[in-house]
Amino acid sequence: MLPAYEVDDWIVTVWSNESMECSFEDWREDFTVRGSEIRVGDAARAELLASGLLHRKPRRDDDGEEPEPDTVVEIALQNLSVSEPTPSQDGDEDVLYLMARTKLFLPKAWALAIDTRNSELLGVAEFGTERGRDVSVTYRPSTISRYMKPAVAGPG
Repeated sequence: MLPAYEVDDWIVTVWSNESMECSFEDWREDFTVRGSEIRVGDAARAELLASGLLHRKPRRDDDGEEPEPDTVVEIALQNLSVSEPTPSQDGDEDVLYLMARTKLFLPKAWALAIDTRNSELLGVAEFGTERGRDVSVTYRPSTISRYMKPAVAGPG
C-alpha cells in the first residue's frame, strides 16, 4: 500500500542562464510562483470542474466514519499533486506546463498551462491517461540550444 499524503501548496521557481558557461554564478532566479497565488479565471475554472480534476472523495472524518460512497469534495488548485514542469516550445517563455494528478501515482493526468509572469492558469487538458509497460523515459523538448555558443573548430 502506498503512503497517504496531502498537498497544501506547491511552488515552481524559474531559473535562467543566458551565458551557458560552466559556472553556477551564471544562473539567476527569475521568479517563483505558488500554486495558492495562481489566479483561475471563470473559463479555466469551468474546465477544471468539468474535468473532475478538482473533485476528490473525502477521507474519513475525525470520528473514523466513512463518507457516503458517491460523496465528493472540491479541492483547490494548490492541493493537486503537480510534477514535470516543461517550458513552452512556441517562444513564449512565460508559459510553463505542469502535469497534475489528484493522486501522485495515478495514470490519469492533466496538463496545466500556467502564465508564470502573471500567475494565471491559462488552460487545462487531459493528458496521457493510459499507462504503458516499461515507460521509464519521458521526452522533454527544449529550446536550450538557442543559448549555447557554437563550438569553434580548431586548426587542422
